[in-house]
Amino acid sequence: MEKIREKTIIKLRNLKDETGTTLIEIIVVIVITSLLAGVFAETLVSSIQIYHDHNVRSTLHEDFRRAFEMTSHDLREIDSTYIAISSSQLLFRKFGRIERTSWPYGVYFDNHLIGYVFDGDSFDYRNSASGNWGTQYPLVNQGIDNGSSEFTATTEGGIVRFSIYARAVLNGKTMKMRTTVFPRMQGRK
Repeated sequence: MEKIREKTIIKLRNLKDETGTTLIEIIVVIVITSLLAGVFAETLVSSIQIYHDHNVRSTLHEDFRRAFEMTSHDLREIDSTYIAISSSQLLFRKFGRIERTSWPYGVYFDNHLIGYVFDGDSFDYRNSASGNWGTQYPLVNQGIDNGSSEFTATTEGGIVRFSIYARAVLNGKTMKMRTTVFPRMQGRK
């Protein structure tokens, strides 16, 4: 029994000599960890915001590109007479050859009204192909600055040139696109 008592006293003395973690050391570690977590969280939040902004701008740019390609294609295929143009809309007749493989069979020439309109904060496509004028397909459905976006047509030396300028504002950032189109059918009878 005496040996057990001596071993216990020796263990207690050894325990007394060991130093533990003080409250101040624990508080310092918590403060440093909190600062590092705050910096990491701020970096993460700003990275997510940058990614989101890039995604929105990329989508808008792709919408603009598709809209301008579609508009340019239609404008190249019209003859030199267009119906109406203002700063916010362009209307014209489109003639096209349609070959039907179902009833009624045959080749038909389609003649319908096409329109491109800056309407509110969107850039819309409209046509009369279905028998109703105003069938809408939004090409760019957000952010269009209607007051700054415009269609123009100029004639120099008998050549018609259509210009489209669009300005969009999303998340406080501005994107501008411009294209010019010359109809192919000019001078053909």
